[in-house]
Amino acid sequence: MSAFRLVLPTSELMNLNAERTMHYQTRSRRVGAIRAATKSLAADAEPMTGPVAIEARFQWADARARDTSNWFPTVKAMVDGLVDAGVLARDDDRMVRHTGIGVDLPPQPGLKGYAQIVLTVRPAGGEG
Repeated sequence: MSAFRLVLPTSELMNLNAERTMHYQTRSRRVGAIRAATKSLAADAEPMTGPVAIEARFQWADARARDTSNWFPTVKAMVDGLVDAGVLARDDDRMVRHTGIGVDLPPQPGLKGYAQIVLTVRPAGGEG
């Protein structure tokens, strides 16, 4: 199992609502930045060779209710960064058997203006 923790400004996160109307260049820049940050974070991680399950959890500065699944584009960009880093050979259904977004982590007031995303990657089927 590997866990990757990324802290990003909330203004740079991708969500489904904004993505629908976002200019393609803005979207490309944001996705590229998230991918690059994740690639850098995962540079020393061991490659995973078999099918994996991925869980994402978000941590915010406050306890406001959010539609967590709305942030899936951020998670997708992070998974792409794991491929870029060589942690995953690819991100198709043969390799990534499950991608989920769990309940948010407890609020962390020190994150004001930022969010922490914890991506946990483990062998599919619960091993490891």
